[in-house]
Amino acid sequence: MVVLGIIAPVLAANVSLDPLYMDARFMPANMLHAGCINSANVMFQSQGDEVENVHLVFSYLPKDIQIVRLASTADKSLINYNIDYDSFVLNYANQHDKKLTNVSLFQVYFKSLDSLTSTVLSLQTWSYALLKNGKKEKLTGQMSFSFAKGMECEPDEVPPVIALISPQDNKEKIPLDRYFVFDIKDMGKWVDKQSVVIDFAGEHYIAGSQYLQRNGDYLVFYPKTWLPIATGVTLDISISDLQVYGWANEIKKSFTFETADQMSLLNDVNPEMYRKIVNKSVNVFASAPECRMLKQLYAEIDTTSQKILSKVFDKLACDTSDLANFVQQESAEKVHAASLSALGSDKKISVLGVLWWVLFGIALMLKLHYYVAYRKHKKMAEELTVNSL
Repeated sequence: MVVLGIIAPVLAANVSLDPLYMDARFMPANMLHAGCINSANVMFQSQGDEVENVHLVFSYLPKDIQIVRLASTADKSLINYNIDYDSFVLNYANQHDKKLTNVSLFQVYFKSLDSLTSTVLSLQTWSYALLKNGKKEKLTGQMSFSFAKGMECEPDEVPPVIALISPQDNKEKIPLDRYFVFDIKDMGKWVDKQSVVIDFAGEHYIAGSQYLQRNGDYLVFYPKTWLPIATGVTLDISISDLQVYGWANEIKKSFTFETADQMSLLNDVNPEMYRKIVNKSVNVFASAPECRMLKQLYAEIDTTSQKILSKVFDKLACDTSDLANFVQQESAEKVHAASLSALGSDKKISVLGVLWWVLFGIALMLKLHYYVAYRKHKKMAEELTVNSL
């Protein structure tokens, strides 16, 4: 800060211009940037006396700078200002019974020539501070501003903003297949979409992952596995903006959650299956063991039912090239005979084996259930489309 006016010998008040330099990243950080809009605070400080009114008149060189705007930083009802060709006037009326101790009254915005290296602002002799006791103190002085050419006039100094949209309250216990929606905005040069990083439940996700989907300002995150039961989990997300010169502005946020105390599911389906359904995929893929189980079922049913099941094979993308051989080898009679033989020779049943087949059957039925639901909703959507036409 450089002092412009000092009252001598009483030192009742002084005025200074405090230039606002760029962020330290955007060199030169200790000089104003030529060709750009810069600003300075008009500071006032009384030396003990209460001040009733401050009247300031600054002159400048129009060939060097242009005054773009004046703004008040004190009580707006107590100030006024005016810009002329080569000067500007600032007026502040202090209606409060208090001393003005190093306060910013105004902010001056000005633009310089691209080639400017320095200029002078002078506080004219008809500037004064009117004290409460009625004494008028004159204020005079001048200040030199130094300029240098910077890389850019309006670098982005503000990082993006991340807001959690869903779930709206991170205090709720979340289902084990919960997905998350974030609203990401940047008021500067916008967001670098490739910079997003999410760490959640021991997994690391980066931009381009199938588990991250963008829709305008919104980022949807689908964890690739179900969450553990009754556990505290933390979601860390970071993203940067597109500021290149001086490096990007990065924002990091953390959200903590408690997972459900039991097998509570938002969609009653595993994350992979859920994504395929919401993306309206043509096929809901079945695993090789699931396809084999369907082939066993195919061998046990009648011809009419086999025709229906054959369409399911197509939708589940099962390989049916060996279906004819499979029917011969895995016919209902052989399976039944093998079951009776196993029961006759050994009465002990593997509990783990039975449990595996039960869980296997439940998983397959879930897939078939959501496939049927998907087909039903697709048909309804098509009928609505036709009716709307």
